[in-house]
Amino acid sequence: MIQRIQTIWLMFGLLGVLFVLTLPIITFTTTTIADGQTTETTHVIKGLGHYEAIGDQVKKTESFTLGIALVGFLVAAYLLCIFSFRNRKRQLGLCWTIILLIFGLVAVLLVKIQPYQQVELRNQQLGISAFLPTVSIICTLLARRAIARDEALVRSADRLR
Repeated sequence: MIQRIQTIWLMFGLLGVLFVLTLPIITFTTTTIADGQTTETTHVIKGLGHYEAIGDQVKKTESFTLGIALVGFLVAAYLLCIFSFRNRKRQLGLCWTIILLIFGLVAVLLVKIQPYQQVELRNQQLGISAFLPTVSIICTLLARRAIARDEALVRSADRLR
């Protein structure tokens, strides 16, 4: 039953959540003037943390441990949902849990990005990772719909017996 369409949707949702960690959510540049010298710093915010690039040096300035933990819970929930193909009711419940955890991840990332909204930024660009939680929610909803359709099919077959 791993080859069912809901498994494919759940895998896409899982990949979307995993890519939130590694792909940039937002990239921006700040300019600081110290001792008469202008320094441009490129900031990249990913699900793993906040990175600053000054010239060729890239350093991690902050780690988002709560976001990393939420992604870990999401991965576990997705895998449990995928491998619970014999228990469709559990899968349906896990789909709602996954969606709530994704909303929690988005909230954590928004809280982490909030301090940078007051700073004067240049070249602010949203990365693809800013949209991946929405894609994961849609894929999870599509998987839930396929699971519910399978459950209805099994119930109708049981009625015919």
